[in-house]
Amino acid sequence: MRVLLVQPPLDPTTSKITALGVGEPLGLEYVAAVLLDDDVRILDLRVGGSLTEAVSEMAPRVVGTTSVSVTLKQAIGLLREAKSLDPDIVTVMGGVHATLLPRDCQVEGVDVVVRGEGEQTMAELVAALEAGRSLEGVAGLAYRDGHDWRETGARELGPLDSYPFPARHLTEQYRSAYSRVGLGRTVFAVSSRGCSRQCTFCSVWRMHGGKYRVRSPENIISELASRDEPCVDLVDDDSFGILGRMERLRKLVDQELPARTYKALVRAESVVRSPALFQRWAASGLRFLIIGLESFRDEELRDINKQASAEQNRQAVAILRQLEIKVIGYLIVRPEYTRDDFQRLGDTVEELGIAQPVFTTLTPLPGTILFDQVRDRLTTHDWADFDGFRAVLPTALPTREFYGELAGLYRRAYGHHAAEGDPGSVPWHEQLARWIECIDSEV
Repeated sequence: MRVLLVQPPLDPTTSKITALGVGEPLGLEYVAAVLLDDDVRILDLRVGGSLTEAVSEMAPRVVGTTSVSVTLKQAIGLLREAKSLDPDIVTVMGGVHATLLPRDCQVEGVDVVVRGEGEQTMAELVAALEAGRSLEGVAGLAYRDGHDWRETGARELGPLDSYPFPARHLTEQYRSAYSRVGLGRTVFAVSSRGCSRQCTFCSVWRMHGGKYRVRSPENIISELASRDEPCVDLVDDDSFGILGRMERLRKLVDQELPARTYKALVRAESVVRSPALFQRWAASGLRFLIIGLESFRDEELRDINKQASAEQNRQAVAILRQLEIKVIGYLIVRPEYTRDDFQRLGDTVEELGIAQPVFTTLTPLPGTILFDQVRDRLTTHDWADFDGFRAVLPTALPTREFYGELAGLYRRAYGHHAAEGDPGSVPWHEQLARWIECIDSEV
């Protein structure tokens, strides 16, 4: 069966930050890997190509796409376009938003919604379509049945080592574009899925059924041994959730792989618990760590159920600075912030020397606990506004002033980089700051 998997274009916010680079569509590559007995292709519209041309050339029976909340409109539009090109195409929507709020996807142009991880579900879905069987026996679906929608039961999650490696050969024509600023060509990899914590603002743990599952170090090494990119970005949400496993992985990295640069995500408490492990990882090539610091105020951390302390955040940043591992620290700007709060946040970032701070507004993503808590206070229900920069809750400051302060945090943190890059070019942080300042005037 011919299956076309489509990565939607960049969302309007990310497209304004052109210098940050594009990562490979790892989710679609994983899904494609279980469909290699069929004629499966990947179209990455962030990089190039045309859905019309791809459908005309391939004549797929199934067109599937994925979406987070901010790109939902675009993803639905793609499936509607596919239907307009060939009404017999079966259109499939997957991803985080489809999992947590599947009814948002049960609209004209969409035939099937995949809920949860999509690999096994898509394999069974395609097999059922090819055999002419009903979809009622495929777990993890909502599907159109005439004018009605039916849902099947939840799918049990399998061991990650049993999954085939991502079908990266299907994105070979795009690979030169898959890079990160300051890192060059980069391969994405996941060493785990899910999270053991339940932060109220986060959708990850709900997406994966509240479970934290890991791959064996040997399985990860087998995948990476076939790649030649100079940088490996471990994009799972808590790579170091089991410290002993990461020590085993580090030893195998040293023994079996060429020298590379590594980037990963980590909780501050893991750094504080085992600074020696991160010292060894630094010697093995770990150069960047993303930490969801969120705040340096204990009351704010408690409010979002972060299960971390401001002191842990400070200690983790200090340890990693000493090890010369750059911290990419995510920090939440709350809607009730005053000018003094913005000033104090900027002061703390400077004081701690966070290499690459990322300031985002408190965003109650659909399907999260936070969303349920504040849904009556939302100022918009347009999911395109839930991009992490627009304020979707009432702000204490006038909105124009709020966005001016948010833009100011970026200019303050990155202003010393203004001279870097091509002469005459606008640094990414300035592109972002200018856009943030204009949010209030957008129509």
